[in-house]
Amino acid sequence: MMKGVLAGIVGIFLLAHPASAKPLSPLDVEAIGRLHNLSYDPINDLDDLLGHGRITARFQIFRFLHGTTASRSITIQYVAHTYMSEDHLIRLKLRARPDGIYQVCAKPDGEGLRCGETQ
Repeated sequence: MMKGVLAGIVGIFLLAHPASAKPLSPLDVEAIGRLHNLSYDPINDLDDLLGHGRITARFQIFRFLHGTTASRSITIQYVAHTYMSEDHLIRLKLRARPDGIYQVCAKPDGEGLRCGETQ
């Protein structure tokens, strides 16, 4: 029972948390949803000792915090060592690409696409 109560409290915090402090571009979407990982394509870089890959997933959106998409189920891509967890809600910042896939934006201290900045 305690695990269910704790999960509920965490869920309420996640869903009630205000949008990011840094203003997002009109091109960006911030949403809460659940992932379903589809594929992992290795990035063959000799300098990458940890082995990153480009991961494609479906993102089922439950709540928009900024912007919107044409569908609540979208294809996303992110770069990581391994898959993101599918067993809980996750908050993502995304930017649409011309091919219709949404790229997951980097965390403030991470490397990669920066939401909030025009590219």
